[in-house]
Amino acid sequence: MIAQGKFRGEKVAYPDGDGCCIWIPIDEDEDIGICFDFDAEDIDDLVKILTALSISPAEVYTQQEAPNE
Repeated sequence: MIAQGKFRGEKVAYPDGDGCCIWIPIDEDEDIGICFDFDAEDIDDLVKILTALSISPAEVYTQQEAPNE
């Protein structure tokens, strides 16, 4: 397992290729949390999108009114 800030990650070699998982632990259990699974071959694309998100301006949230029923 790899840890960076509040995130945890791992890479596992499966018969059909390497798989990765990133998660945020819930409570004190480091092995349980909300996770995102992906193929190791997609790491470069993930790095690119995370880099783009880190430098892009945030869209301003505006609350939508619910349609009348």
